[in-house]
Amino acid sequence: MFQSGFLIKEITKKYGGLIRCILFKNICISAHPTWQDVMIIKSSDIEAQKKLLNEGFLGFNVSKDPNGIIIHYGRSQTGDKQM
Repeated sequence: MFQSGFLIKEITKKYGGLIRCILFKNICISAHPTWQDVMIIKSSDIEAQKKLLNEGFLGFNVSKDPNGIIIHYGRSQTGDKQM
């Protein structure tokens, strides 16, 4: 999904309390923006992810390290929270 230009905009609980990532794609901008203030968070740290989202960060990539799955968050180069 990230390679297609989708971004994590929100994390919420849905359907019996399961965690869901709300993704979006702005078709009016570059599919691969430049990111600044990049933060890497464990996928299991939901509260830290929500805090970053509230501060204007967007999730733009996911990868695996020896300790598990990590999510990459950043702000767009333009600083546009709505991207």
